[in-house]
Amino acid sequence: MTKHTKTSKHRVTVEWDGRYWVATPATGGATQARRLDQLPARIAEVIHLMTGTGVDLADIVLDIQYDDELGRRAAELRDRRAGLEASEKELAADTAATARALRERGMNLRDIGTLAGVSYQRVHQLVS
Repeated sequence: MTKHTKTSKHRVTVEWDGRYWVATPATGGATQARRLDQLPARIAEVIHLMTGTGVDLADIVLDIQYDDELGRRAAELRDRRAGLEASEKELAADTAATARALRERGMNLRDIGTLAGVSYQRVHQLVS
């Protein structure tokens, strides 16, 4: 019977060898894949083989090592994108709150949309 880990994260070093992504879990062993999205399932198998413990894919943390200029630029893009996603969530919440407040004051959907910079259909969704 396989034991499953509860909340521990499994750190895995991942490097590009020019053809494959090579993953080396901290628990030992290694695996490779042509695409990054193929790695978590393979890493879980390696960790299971090395430790006898089942692994939830969400507990696998990839430490991607790609040290040339393109690797640094890609990492910067990921970080910037994460910041944008947080800003977009905040903007969406502010837009909804403002749309509801304007609607409560009797403003029509089209005018709210024009003021908030969204379509009147989106305003309808936000205030419903």
